[in-house]
Amino acid sequence: MILGKQYINMSAIKEELQSVARYFGLSHINIVLDGGNKVPTIQNSGKTSVRGHGTIVKYLARTSHLDYLIGSDVAERAAIEQWLEYRTCFLDRCATDKDVTTILKELNMYLADKVYFVGHHMTLADIVLFHGLHCIVGDMTHQEKEIFMNVSRWFSNMQQNENLRQDLRCLNFQKTPIYLNCHH
Repeated sequence: MILGKQYINMSAIKEELQSVARYFGLSHINIVLDGGNKVPTIQNSGKTSVRGHGTIVKYLARTSHLDYLIGSDVAERAAIEQWLEYRTCFLDRCATDKDVTTILKELNMYLADKVYFVGHHMTLADIVLFHGLHCIVGDMTHQEKEIFMNVSRWFSNMQQNENLRQDLRCLNFQKTPIYLNCHH
């Protein structure tokens, strides 16, 4: 059975954001958990701070000048915004197995005829959903991976990018692995 997250682990979110910063070549950026609610924050030396998961990942993409990851036109940018919001409002708030299964069903249907969440190349939507789903997909049985085959296909494709995966373990999608299908 897939285990739902019982609460939002802000330390894990902070680590994820620092991993995304490294992916963008911005390892010098320090992300802290600010305030009583432990909101992820980047403090810009005396300037205003950047707060919140979605805002920070967009800031990182723009700072790294990888603007293609945030969309090439208004429609793509809006779709990417939608997936960033989906990540924060739905995926990060899964509290039960039923919540996780509902999310996986939705994503599986959405990915039925798609390689990436938005457009024809990886975008910020794929990056944040990959990180958000890693623990969930990692806890799935082979049978569950087969049931959610579109999510599994997308995830397996995404984890081939070593810069994106970094220290996350490479997940197995084969019943009888001869070797783990990740590039090292």
